[in-house]
Amino acid sequence: MLNMSTKPCSMCKEVKSVDEFDPDPRYKSGYKSQCRTCKYTSVQRSRLNGHLKLRYGVTVEDWDKRLEEQGGVCAICGLQETRITRPNAKKYLNGESPRLSMDHSHKTGLARGLLCYKCNIGIGHLQESIANLEAAIEYLKKWDKK
Repeated sequence: MLNMSTKPCSMCKEVKSVDEFDPDPRYKSGYKSQCRTCKYTSVQRSRLNGHLKLRYGVTVEDWDKRLEEQGGVCAICGLQETRITRPNAKKYLNGESPRLSMDHSHKTGLARGLLCYKCNIGIGHLQESIANLEAAIEYLKKWDKK
């Protein structure tokens, strides 16, 4: 039921308190048509799409497909992203956790899979070298026995 203190969001279609909308005198209700969460999400997706196209030649839909194929977790360690981008923050403003990174080959520039921050940085620091990764595995095995 609608009243003066609630309104539907034009994106998610949920009826929400007007406190969840930015004021805008151009609208009949006095508030924007999108709730803050949807507005933030659409702006973020638009920025992400531009970044992905420019940097890796993929779209946000390609990214979403990879995320679904990977079950929403890192292609290497199988965990969700844990990196926090702001001190004392656990989630972004829209309530979502930080997204996984698009991994890409530094030789070809082609996008590969989605990785958590730690795995992405790890393979980068090991220079994307299979020999370096294998040497690191052997090193860990050697010291794991002691």
